[in-house]
Amino acid sequence: MNHLQNLSRAFRTVASSLDNHRRIKSLFGFNAHRGSRVSLKKEINFLFQRDTFDIYQTIRFNCSYIPREGSPEDSDPAFASSLINEGQSLKKQGKYAEAYKSFQRAHEIIKRVYKGDHQNIVESLYWMGDILLSLGKPQEALNYFKEALEMHNNMHKEEDNIDGATLLNEIGHALTALGRHQESFDYLSRALVMRKKLYGRDHIHIVQSLVNVGLVLNELEKPQEGLDYSRQALDMNKRLTPNGDLMSAQILHTMAAIFKGQGKLDSALDYLQQSLELKQKLLPENHPEIAMTLNNMSVIMVILGKLQEALDLGKRVLAIYKNAYQDDHPQILEILNGLGVLALKLGKAEEGLNYLKCVNEIYLKNYPKDSPEIASSVNKIGMALFLLKRYPEAKVHFKQALDIYSKSEPKPPETKKVVNNLILTLQKLGKLEEVEQYRSYLN
Repeated sequence: MNHLQNLSRAFRTVASSLDNHRRIKSLFGFNAHRGSRVSLKKEINFLFQRDTFDIYQTIRFNCSYIPREGSPEDSDPAFASSLINEGQSLKKQGKYAEAYKSFQRAHEIIKRVYKGDHQNIVESLYWMGDILLSLGKPQEALNYFKEALEMHNNMHKEEDNIDGATLLNEIGHALTALGRHQESFDYLSRALVMRKKLYGRDHIHIVQSLVNVGLVLNELEKPQEGLDYSRQALDMNKRLTPNGDLMSAQILHTMAAIFKGQGKLDSALDYLQQSLELKQKLLPENHPEIAMTLNNMSVIMVILGKLQEALDLGKRVLAIYKNAYQDDHPQILEILNGLGVLALKLGKAEEGLNYLKCVNEIYLKNYPKDSPEIASSVNKIGMALFLLKRYPEAKVHFKQALDIYSKSEPKPPETKKVVNNLILTLQKLGKLEEVEQYRSYLN
């Protein structure tokens, strides 16, 4: 009975701001079991042409999970559904690593319960791909999205429908993250055409597709076409949400990236600032989306030579990413590395050394000791030690980096930089006889 009461409250919550209150209430006669949520979702999608997913989620988030009698959790679809709800909530908070665990467990249950092609498996595959993309694992995400699309097409004979367009769109996202921009453009364009055909008027999904196509056109070195698509998206979204929303923030962020590519840094910063203000208004203060915008602002500050401002922004980014990701996440590595280099350029060698040591510790856990990543990391630590006039320690690090690079054939371009660093260090130590034996590397 509590389950039904929760559902009733959820319906009233959603319907209170809509004209369809009476019709939604008439839907309430369904049974509270796993199958009913599918028909409910279809009906709500029929009623509303905007934010239908948010409406659906609002209803689901207000529903308590009630285990079936005599059904263990690891084979209960209702429990899997509650795990998906939990994962969606954690993802919305920016807690991607925790969200992944919920989605993964739900997916294992769903695969165990349903056999063959099934809509619930398609949805679970989608959520796995979605969270992996957020975790910076585009190849794994792509595999899940493609499997979901194949199963979806088997069930629907490749007919145009909203779910199919969504999967095409997500495959495009993953391909973009992998740098496969022409393939991405093909998938994203198919999704846009399908969505325009299905909706026939302004809709948030068309806005999303316009943004995505605009972004990939910029990557394909067609920035003006990319801007045109982005402006179409922004205009349509303003008609849908005059007060601004996260989609507007995303569009502004995309346009900033295009302006940056054109060298229009002031315009890029202006659009990033607008995007940041919207995100800060709508998201928790530690959300990775906010960090992404701050990071892009930091990059532009570096180009403008405003290194201290860039460093300050980078520190804010690092604090957010540490809250959202595991310690060895690529985003954290990238920020730590950038902060280390920035600190060295600003003459803050001790601070830079601390950041670079963190990078090296992570690399040592994930790469072989003779990998190029370790060599690069060790060389940067040597540079920090050199600036601190800790020359004997710097010498050890430069020699370690050189030993790694020397084993590679052909020798990487970084080899000469390391040799120069080592020679300068030996000169500071007065070891002139050793200098000569390394000069051959420079020939």
